[in-house]
Amino acid sequence: MLTTMRKLSQGFVAKLLLCVLVASFALWGIGDIFTSNAPRMVAKIGEEDIEEQVYLAALRQLRVNLGQYFTPEMVKQLDLLNVTLENLVRDSLIEQESQALHVRVSDELLKEVLAKDKQFHNDKNVFDREIFQRRLQQIGMNEHDFLDHIRRSVQHKMIQDTITPYAIVPHALIAQMSDLETQQREVLVFTLDPKQFETTPPIEEGVVRQYYEQHKDRYVAPEYRRFAYVVLNREQLSKRVNISEEELSASYIDYAQKTKVPEQRTVIQLLYPSKDLAEQAYAKARTGQSFEQIREMLPMAASESIELGTITKEQLPSASDVIFALAKGGVSAPVQTDFGWHIFKVTDIVPSHTAPFDEVKQKLKEELVRKKVDKAWNATIEKMEDIHASGAKLADIASVLQLDVQEQGLVDAQGRAADAQPRLDSEKYQELLRVAFMLKPDALSEVTQISNGEYIVVHLHEIMPQRQRAIEEVRGQVTKDWQEDEQKQALQRSITELEQKLTAMMPTVAAEEVQDMLAAQAITTTALYQFSRLGVESKENPLAVEEWKPDFTARLFAATHAPTVLPFYVDRSGKIVGGVYQRAVSHTQEERDNHHKTVQARLEKSYEHEVMQQYVELLRTHFPVQYYPEIMNRVKDQFQ
Repeated sequence: MLTTMRKLSQGFVAKLLLCVLVASFALWGIGDIFTSNAPRMVAKIGEEDIEEQVYLAALRQLRVNLGQYFTPEMVKQLDLLNVTLENLVRDSLIEQESQALHVRVSDELLKEVLAKDKQFHNDKNVFDREIFQRRLQQIGMNEHDFLDHIRRSVQHKMIQDTITPYAIVPHALIAQMSDLETQQREVLVFTLDPKQFETTPPIEEGVVRQYYEQHKDRYVAPEYRRFAYVVLNREQLSKRVNISEEELSASYIDYAQKTKVPEQRTVIQLLYPSKDLAEQAYAKARTGQSFEQIREMLPMAASESIELGTITKEQLPSASDVIFALAKGGVSAPVQTDFGWHIFKVTDIVPSHTAPFDEVKQKLKEELVRKKVDKAWNATIEKMEDIHASGAKLADIASVLQLDVQEQGLVDAQGRAADAQPRLDSEKYQELLRVAFMLKPDALSEVTQISNGEYIVVHLHEIMPQRQRAIEEVRGQVTKDWQEDEQKQALQRSITELEQKLTAMMPTVAAEEVQDMLAAQAITTTALYQFSRLGVESKENPLAVEEWKPDFTARLFAATHAPTVLPFYVDRSGKIVGGVYQRAVSHTQEERDNHHKTVQARLEKSYEHEVMQQYVELLRTHFPVQYYPEIMNRVKDQFQ
């Protein structure tokens, strides 16, 4: 396959718009976190190294992207540390193969890719450079690095589009998947109010205490922490920026030159094949006759009135000097161009103009402030990191950078105080809380970038460890929990008995008699649903398949005859849901064909991914990969 790839690379045309699953973040520059200035490698791929700074930057960026979801549990569950490193390795392999195959991305193609990226579009759906610059600020990249990143991404896509045609899905698999997914069964669904089965068990002290002992883990007071923190953001720097009138005036001059609208003229013309006809028309125009009258008098085949519209001087260079020398209502003498002999008339003039200073003053001021903040931002972050690295305390960092130290009283990991009332919005301050709950007592956190682009430093004052609450503290809650558990168990026993009762009656009931049988048991059906293995359809109440318990759907498609009682369960709203399988649903040939195409497209996408994975593994034989576990683990320790 690789040999074929090398042959194809000599002539394939680039396809646009890459969607790389996890991009390589090697472009984000960071300072060396270790005392040695010598680069340390986490992996070597062929002739290229992945240094620890690059790996650390990728993980930091992933943490920013995931925000509150970047937790130790999520990192471990999804193996994000290893996945991130493997993505860097994959990118390096494909990058080196691109170079070996001489894959190139022209500036024109790069511009075309950017122009189509909707995240840089304005409300007119066109590329807006100002939006582009703002987006780069948000992700912390400069323009050169971002364009280089996009260029490499397009190279990767070009290789991918050459490899993936080898992904061929067996027709038998497509047919089998399509048949399974198009199976549908009609179900008579009903709901029951759990209150009709509700019981209130008597409260017994011994039983409540026994319940407490069996569920002690429910009644543990969480760990609380008291800490202080500082926040650095662009808004703070913006408030310190002063813009002088001289700067505003200079900015307006530059703005006026760039945005000045040139003079425009609305023009009509008469076009003739010969100078003689043109001069006849010109003579009539000088007597005051309109262009329409002149065209009527001269043979239609010889002249044609054409509305040129409103134009600038640059839009009609062959006759612009003549047109823009005319006054409003003026008519030109015959002018020869490659198209023949013209007579022009100016019907309107729009003078050159630009927006007045007062109209754009605030916009210019905001832009100047933004530029000054942009210029100072990276330097301020570096200063913050330097002060931190010097061993300074939180108060020193705040003093030098003119930041406010914010004190936070004892809260748990969700931002709640001991009275269970929120003191910090857990969603807004999730990352701050995460940092605070990773620290040891009297420790100062690293300078940490969070998902909104801000930088924080946290100092931990105090830890109040979690403790077991005595029954006297939580007696009311324990009693409530015990009663609820007892009610749930009683409810489950009742609906199991009802399910068994209906199941016993089914062999004697025809499908069309099911509703009558349910009515006799005081059960009213609510809707007739059509279940497939992928979803549920109902005109009255459309639902997704995940709204239903898996064993409900599994029992439905395992049923060999109708009617069949399906398992009862309690839904998220607390209602008891049950159902009876009525009949299988047939499909038209057109419906089956359309779904067959959908399944084929989905499987082809999956196979393409698998082929690309195999190709990357093949590249490892051309560019050997070597890992350095000691350095890898050193970086990983900061995120576990």
